[in-house]
Amino acid sequence: MIPNFQRQLADNLYKIWPKEPLPNGEYAIVEYTEGKVNMQVWDFGVKKK
Repeated sequence: MIPNFQRQLADNLYKIWPKEPLPNGEYAIVEYTEGKVNMQVWDFGVKKK
């Protein structure tokens, strides 16, 4: 878990960003609803020069 900010921009549309810069590495954002089977995952990497 990474501390983050979030803002709802419209119905079912959110902007999220970390409170601190992310170090190089692999990350994932996981969306889930407690009690439901449907889970969505978005993965990404950070590589700074």
